[in-house]
Amino acid sequence: MAGILGRQPEWALVDAVHARCAGNPFFAEELTAARDATSLPSVLRNVILLRIDQLSTDARAVVSIAAVAGQKVDHRLLSAVADLDDAALAAALAETVERGVLVVDDGRFAFRHALQREAITETLLPTDRARLHHRLATALTVSPDPE
Repeated sequence: MAGILGRQPEWALVDAVHARCAGNPFFAEELTAARDATSLPSVLRNVILLRIDQLSTDARAVVSIAAVAGQKVDHRLLSAVADLDDAALAAALAETVERGVLVVDDGRFAFRHALQREAITETLLPTDRARLHHRLATALTVSPDPE
């Protein structure tokens, strides 16, 4: 960080970058270089999205739902919101896990890295985000989260 800034960084910046990059040096460098930006640096977003772009259409739809849903999302909610039958949803989820986009964490799905979620959310059109929020809210109203 000092090499990018030309000086020793303040601890607040170190803590903020570390919290977002989760120890990934490339992410740390890019976040430091764009420390005043309000969104992810385009270089970082594009690198992150390379993996997402390689997913099938169904898998990309699932990660979009997961990104809007929050930190963790359960299978029940994904099933209620995704326009996929059980077999297609299972295949899409398996693909996202195999490709290192989603991980299973305490019985729920979460992004392998929080910046993946952020990059996906930033690329969704506002109308798509609103539609997914509405569908998630409707699904939760019909069948509240058991936890």
